[in-house]
Parts: sequence; structure tokens; C-alpha cells
Amino acid sequence: MRLALLQVRVPAVPADVREMLSRIEPGSPGGPLCLACLPELFHTNYSSLPFPDASGESSLVPALSECVRERPELLLAGSLASERQGRRSNTLTIFHRDGVTPLYDKLHLFRPMKEDAYFAPGDHLGVLEVHEGGEIWRVGFAICYDLRFPEVFRLLAAAGCDLVVVVAQWPAVRIKIWRALLQARAAENQVYLAGVNRCGDDNGEEFGGSSMILAPDGSVLAEAEEQPRLLQAVLSKDEISRSRRLFYSFRDRLESAYQVTSRLPVQSLTIRHPHMSK
Repeated sequence: MRLALLQVRVPAVPADVREMLSRIEPGSPGGPLCLACLPELFHTNYSSLPFPDASGESSLVPALSECVRERPELLLAGSLASERQGRRSNTLTIFHRDGVTPLYDKLHLFRPMKEDAYFAPGDHLGVLEVHEGGEIWRVGFAICYDLRFPEVFRLLAAAGCDLVVVVAQWPAVRIKIWRALLQARAAENQVYLAGVNRCGDDNGEEFGGSSMILAPDGSVLAEAEEQPRLLQAVLSKDEISRSRRLFYSFRDRLESAYQVTSRLPVQSLTIRHPHMSK
């Protein structure tokens, strides 16, 4: 699978997103699917959240949907402020050739940015299952503050995820913690881990960029600095197997010692990517 991270200023500009997507190699007519990911709430600053234009009805939604229809080998993910059945959530959303699917509502709400005043917390995990070329990739998602809760990542690993993507608006002042936690989550679960963060500023708060793609042993495959950037990497199931051949710590966990009393349900979206004929 190919993975692309679109580190952009927020609110994202449709032309900028389209330009970044255009730099993703289309490959041959039967080329591999690419999962492209935007930051958390890529359509709005937190300081704009009380206003109607900060909703998931942003003009970015139809613009991005059109981008994906033009590039059927692309899946696009990022979080939106969405309202469903009278409940507003910070929702990880998948743009795909058949439409737009809400997959995961952020579990842990960041009180210092008053997120708990705008959103209700989620009640399930989200997994994207991609069938392509005889392989099945399971991709889990987390949103920003979720990164500080290792239980989320352990549950996603237990659900069979090969890759976990964190979409974020993570401030520059705590960017060292962002890097450290991303590497820890990759190494402790022996899965690919990617973090896509915004750049720019909001109300005097600088956001740190530093989007990263990490191998299952925690080593860095690609990393951005503070400016807008497209990061790309090709992921291989063989690399996950290689990491686990040396030792596979996940097998040695003692759940009986951790007092695990419940597990969150998993909402899954399955995408089958047929190779296009010439």
C-alpha cells in the first residue's frame, strides 16, 4: 500500500490539496491504491468552532469528493466537525469513489481547547479494511489527543491493524512529545504508525507540522518540518513480518493482569480496489 500525508495549513485550501494530490504518482493503469491523509479538522481552526461555517458542510467537502472521483486509486481521510442525529462529533471521515463515510468519532476530547464544549466523545473504534491485489490492509485511526492514550493503539493492534494513522492539530510547543509518542506507539505494537499534523497558527498558537511515517520498529521512514509538505512511503507487509520475526512482544501480553473489563466496538469500512484494465 502507498501512504501519503498532506501536511497543510488550516483551514486547508482546495487548490492546495488538489495540487498535493496531483503530486502523488498515479502509477500504471493497474497501479496500487494510495491512502492520503489530511490533518484533524482540516477545514477549520478551533477558534472558529462556534460558527456555522466550521461544520462538516464546509465547501471543502464537495471539492475533495470531486478530487477522489477523478483519482479512483485514491482514498482520502481527515477529520471533520460533523453533526449526526443531533450529536456533533470530531469525526474521522473517509472520502472514497462511492461517497463520503464517517468512520470514527474522537474518543478523548482536549479540554484546554474547549473541545468538550463543542463535541461529544465517540463510543467506538474505526478501522478501514482495504482489499487490493490479493492483500488485505487493516488501517486504524486516532485523532490528536488520543495519542496520549496507549490503550487505543493496543486495541487497534488487537483488532488486527497493520497501520494506524493519527490526524492532529498538535501545537509546536509540545512537538517533542508528538515525535516521542508516535515512535513509542509504533514500536510497542509493531505496526506502521503515521502522524499527519497541521502547520500554521491559530489565535497566536503555532502548530508544529513534523508529520511522520514510522516503520513497525519505530524507525522514521519519512518526516516533515514545519512547512506545508507532502510525505509519501510505500508500506510492505513483509516489513511487519520482519519486525515480528525477531520477537513479537504482543504475543506475550498478560491481559489477565491488566484488568481489562470491556472493549470498544469497532466500526469497519471495507474498500475493494479492483485493478483497472488498460
